[in-house]
Amino acid sequence: MAERIVIWTYTAREQRRSILKYWTIKNGSTKYAEKIIRLISERTKIIAQYPEAFKLSEFNDVRVASLGHFSIFYKYSFNQIIIMARFGIIDKTLKNYYTSFQNHNLTTTTYVYRS
Repeated sequence: MAERIVIWTYTAREQRRSILKYWTIKNGSTKYAEKIIRLISERTKIIAQYPEAFKLSEFNDVRVASLGHFSIFYKYSFNQIIIMARFGIIDKTLKNYYTSFQNHNLTTTTYVYRS
């Protein structure tokens, strides 16, 4: 199996950070946030290994992987996965972000998963 680089867009990283901060403040503990981190990591590894395992979204070439109360939206090619955003529901924010994504308005962090 080919090695794929997983790239998190700025939007996806900020959403992840906001979700973790919200649950840490709400619960007064990092335990649930740590669980979310593990779940995201596990799901991201599955996406990297089997990118076609999840359904296509309503957006061109964008797939969606469900993860509890939210979804991970991503695009992929032979050697990379681009995590675009994470949303509880599909809304105008995602549509606005997708337009930005098409215009290559990205800041990324790269993680490499080797099989």
